[in-house]
Amino acid sequence: MGLREVFDAARDEFAALAPVVWDRLGQAVVDLGEPAPGEHVLDACCGIGSSAAPAARAVGPDGSVDAVDLSPELLGVGRRRAAGLGNVRFAQADVTAWPGRDGGYDLVQCAFGVFFLPDMDDAARGLVRLLRPGGRFVVAVWRSGALEEFGAAYRDVVARVADGPGARGQAPQRSEAGRINTEDSLGTWLWSVGCADVKVRTRGLREPVSDELVWNLVLGSGFRSSLDGLDAAEVERVRVELPAELARRGVAEVDFSAVLGVGTRAD
Repeated sequence: MGLREVFDAARDEFAALAPVVWDRLGQAVVDLGEPAPGEHVLDACCGIGSSAAPAARAVGPDGSVDAVDLSPELLGVGRRRAAGLGNVRFAQADVTAWPGRDGGYDLVQCAFGVFFLPDMDDAARGLVRLLRPGGRFVVAVWRSGALEEFGAAYRDVVARVADGPGARGQAPQRSEAGRINTEDSLGTWLWSVGCADVKVRTRGLREPVSDELVWNLVLGSGFRSSLDGLDAAEVERVRVELPAELARRGVAEVDFSAVLGVGTRAD
């Protein structure tokens, strides 16, 4: 499955993670970006609106939020969750081709999506160009080590069930996110894509392992692609065996910690 199809299929479990993961980290993105009343915001790779909705509340009726994502299923959840907020518009589109708005945005925010964009660096420079001069660009990514213990256990279980040398698919968000998953590397990267006055911070977030959390994370993220090709019985084996494997390894919590950075458009 392609990226859009993976997240369309992941809709329900992705939404189930919102109270414990996405909404808390989305609020952290908004807290760092500090949208003010009357400002105009672009939320790139908005998913179910976990950062778009609090931004819309912050900018108020005189401001606006354009929330853009490839997945129509996630956008549908976002629209329902943001019902009553008349200043947020959810749009299905490739954000790298998004035309922006006259006068530019005051704030562009991208929570856990920039590493999915083709040519991450060039795409980020394009997002920065959608800002007005002095506008702010906020990015959140997984911190180095986040999800790694979980991912290692999961891949080993899938490999064992599939009776092959390794899991089908890959852990989510690793190829590009690994370049910007520390405060130093994210800060340097923000400078490189056209930002000044860069600030970075870490947001720790760990959740106790439970059968429900574990399976929602598998089905509600890019981890889901590793199940491609397994039949229903094999998928059920993964569901049953994964919590036991985590317990065997002494993994009592899932690490969802993030690194967040903000900078202003430099030119």
